[in-house]
Amino acid sequence: MLTVGSRREYTYQQTTDAFIAKFGSAIQAHQDERTLMDIEQGPNYLRSYQKRYNDILLTIPEVNKKIACMAFYRRLRYGKLKKALVLERPLSKD
Repeated sequence: MLTVGSRREYTYQQTTDAFIAKFGSAIQAHQDERTLMDIEQGPNYLRSYQKRYNDILLTIPEVNKKIACMAFYRRLRYGKLKKALVLERPLSKD
């Protein structure tokens, strides 16, 4: 920092450091579809798995819906929902 008269002059590095210190925690890194494949239900409840999945899904800018559905289904623990998804045919092709 350089003081000239009554005003302060900051270097570019000082300005960027101050900006990142103040706003850096609000910036989220973008995820990609491969991150969805890493999330699995495991021993957790379905609701917590769905919340974690949706939190990651919202950070992906352009997601392929088919890949998103496949990732959710593949990492789902075997139970009533997974069984229903396998046995029941979809009502539409969308």
